[in-house]
Amino acid sequence: MNDSGDKRETPYGILYKPRSIVVQILVLFIFLISTPGIVTLLSIILGGLTTNAQAVLFFMLFLILMLGYGLWLSRLQVLAFNMIGKSILSAIFQIIIRRKKPEKFEDILPTPEKLEQMVVNAQKASSSFMTISTPIAFTGGLLSLLFESTSGTVFRILVVSGGCLLWGYVLSYFGRRGFLPLPEDGE
Repeated sequence: MNDSGDKRETPYGILYKPRSIVVQILVLFIFLISTPGIVTLLSIILGGLTTNAQAVLFFMLFLILMLGYGLWLSRLQVLAFNMIGKSILSAIFQIIIRRKKPEKFEDILPTPEKLEQMVVNAQKASSSFMTISTPIAFTGGLLSLLFESTSGTVFRILVVSGGCLLWGYVLSYFGRRGFLPLPEDGE
């Protein structure tokens, strides 16, 4: 195995060491407060957008962040169920229907290898931001036709769509490498 300080090669892909919770919260906060700056930058590139157009851009970038986190959480729940929930349901079925108890807890709980696979897959699931940014970028490109700016139509579509896709990619990149806190269910 190729081990370095912040990542390790596994049979399931690269496992990145999660950053401290302070770093994760700080990076998330930076993403939240940088969104208006990104909208302002896109507005300058497009030749000055109206306040309404800037609000639409801000909403799209914020939507990518929030919906991306929601999809990431859903994917984590599916991973957890596939890894742990199925074996627990199988054990319950064995106990109730077949009247057979598991011989040991290791029959129910996942192996360390399976847990490692689950963690790698949980990190890979941060691609949810990119998944969410694709339809939002398409919609944003269409909405940009309504924006008033001095730039050409095609350029406007490319800047708005490209900005949304780039935002989704950056969030996915930082999430995969452990810089964003894993989403948690509120219940």
